[in-house]
Amino acid sequence: HALLSEVCRLVVDPGGYLMAWVGVARDDKDKSVDPVAAAGDETGYLKQIRLTWADNERGRAPTGSAIRTGTTQINRNFLTNPALAPWREIAISRGYQSSIALPLIGDGAVLGALSIYAQEPDAFDAEEVRLLEELARDLAFGMVALRRRVESEHLRAEVQTTAAALEGTREQYRQLVE
Repeated sequence: HALLSEVCRLVVDPGGYLMAWVGVARDDKDKSVDPVAAAGDETGYLKQIRLTWADNERGRAPTGSAIRTGTTQINRNFLTNPALAPWREIAISRGYQSSIALPLIGDGAVLGALSIYAQEPDAFDAEEVRLLEELARDLAFGMVALRRRVESEHLRAEVQTTAAALEGTREQYRQLVE
């Protein structure tokens, strides 16, 4: 969580964007997207938009499409993009004019997306997109590395517990034999 929050903060503060957030793809029946970190002018936006990565109206926004397709999705203008009609009013009220959603791909699967919102239309040029895609790859790598570390620590703890139990059983067996 700290890594994701810090990346969002760095995208907003020095990057000059209005808001950035990371959503994790859930493999539940609704194919929901859970916001896990955000920075900038979010003011309840993420609670109201209720995104999914399913191939339906609520999943065709840039974030859902990035997760579903594994490709970067650019919304050049909230006012003119018909796919964003369900979110247009709430986005415009916060000053969001354009956005980009970058898939977070690790271990051969899309883990989620990094979504960034700008205050002007057509805010993301080719060089910016390239740099943000590199950031998304690095972020996904960090997510996978941290998950592996946690899994490794859990396995180590289980091995220690099993070894302690085995030692106790061995001691009981030794006493029984004596």
